[in-house]
Amino acid sequence: MSTTAAGYLETYLHDHRAGAQAIRELAGRLADENLATPYEEFLVGLVREIERDIELLEEIMDLCGVGRPTLKLVAATVAERLGRLKPNRKLAGYSPL
Repeated sequence: MSTTAAGYLETYLHDHRAGAQAIRELAGRLADENLATPYEEFLVGLVREIERDIELLEEIMDLCGVGRPTLKLVAATVAERLGRLKPNRKLAGYSPL
């Protein structure tokens, strides 16, 4: 990895994109679990906003000649899924909290 400004920008964009992937996964799960509740409208709107942000971020990456961080995207998705495992008597399921 380069220590130039372009290298730092690439690292930042890759990390930002991976973070957006994780939060999109989390928000999507929350929206799916809260259909027909008072939270549905907010969560569905949040997912749309995150998806628009991801599209804009990828446009910026394309303009800067930065490729997609495949490994970081996979790691972000796996981390979000592992984060679902909690010792709350609903090990893999949705908690009402």
